[in-house]
Amino acid sequence: MRRYATVLAALSIVAGLAGCGSKDNTSAASFTKSGDTAGANTGAPGAGPGPGLTPASAAPTMKPAAALAMATSDVSKVSPALVTWFNSHGYATTLEQVAQAMVKAGIAMDPTDSVATYQYDAAAKQFKLCVENDSHAWARYDTALHKVAGSNTSGGCPQS
Repeated sequence: MRRYATVLAALSIVAGLAGCGSKDNTSAASFTKSGDTAGANTGAPGAGPGPGLTPASAAPTMKPAAALAMATSDVSKVSPALVTWFNSHGYATTLEQVAQAMVKAGIAMDPTDSVATYQYDAAAKQFKLCVENDSHAWARYDTALHKVAGSNTSGGCPQS
């Protein structure tokens, strides 16, 4: 049953991020879910919230410290797993490709978390990945540093 829930959570990431990202393949571009404004994590415009996506007016579902711990835990396990996957299958250049890679690699997160931003540096083959909780706590992992390089209990993922 847990495996089924994990697969559903991973598929919801892809469904929620379908059509997101950028069509250009610049070497150090930043990608974020389209429609995000001031920390709102609402997905594509007009699509309404999907799994793991919550309107800005929704009440947080857990205490800020617990939400931060969940985002930090997820980004700390997802980022190194993605590095391993990308080293064998090529690096993602868009947020949508990250979501697809997570599904293919069987990488799942807590359903209250979503990948909110991804910055890829093609020359260095390194990236920054930010996971945001539905209560807007966030944690960003930097593969150049091999650790979480920023986090907060509120405000959502930084856009740069």
